Amino acid sequence: KGIALMAYSPLGLGKESLLTDPVVKSIAETKGVAPSQVALKYLVQKGYAVLPMSSSEERLRLNMDLFSFDLSEEEMKRLEPLAKAN
Repeated sequence: KGIALMAYSPLGLGKESLLTDPVVKSIAETKGVAPSQVALKYLVQKGYAVLPMSSSEERLRLNMDLFSFDLSEEEMKRLEPLAKAN
């Protein structure tokens, strides 16, 4: 209680990255957003503060644009097993 959880560099690294997961990619295509936005939006909708890292200005802009869409309950449920695995 009273403790805010923060996800630091939450997108993963290497070939095991959430960004290449078929579920994340499918939701991103449906929403017309990047896979990174789907992964970050999941965390925001779960109530986490997120601190994504990137050396690319374009990716930083994408990472900040999380409030132009929402994930449905069904999409959140599809992403849940990925969060537990990572």
